[in-house]
Amino acid sequence: MNDTPPNFIADYMHYHEGNECPDKFVLWSGLSVLSIAAGLKVYFPRGYFVIHPNLYICLVGEPGSRKSTAKDIARDLVFEVLPNTPFCASAESKEYITSFLSSPEASRMYRDDTDSPVEWHPYLLMINEIKHF
Repeated sequence: MNDTPPNFIADYMHYHEGNECPDKFVLWSGLSVLSIAAGLKVYFPRGYFVIHPNLYICLVGEPGSRKSTAKDIARDLVFEVLPNTPFCASAESKEYITSFLSSPEASRMYRDDTDSPVEWHPYLLMINEIKHF
């Protein structure tokens, strides 16, 4: 019997063994999945401030360096495990994004540690070219 606690990042890196994605792209894509899954439900109270694990990640590299492959595998995992996560299309206007985020369709609820309801509006952007966005 293995007493080692589960380690998502180690398992995610192992899952990617054998493909051509550089480890740095795999690692950051895996961290983005954790950030998406945690949302606002996970936080670190630090006195006056509350820190949420929101990550804003850009994979930067030469063309053909497998950035999109690492991103696509992470995106597919989120689609499978968190199907209700609102995703951005590859190109959307700032007006549409603002309109969507203010709509009831974008609203998510959970109860915090005091059993109070918390509303938040997640929106996931996993796009290939930021210049087209």
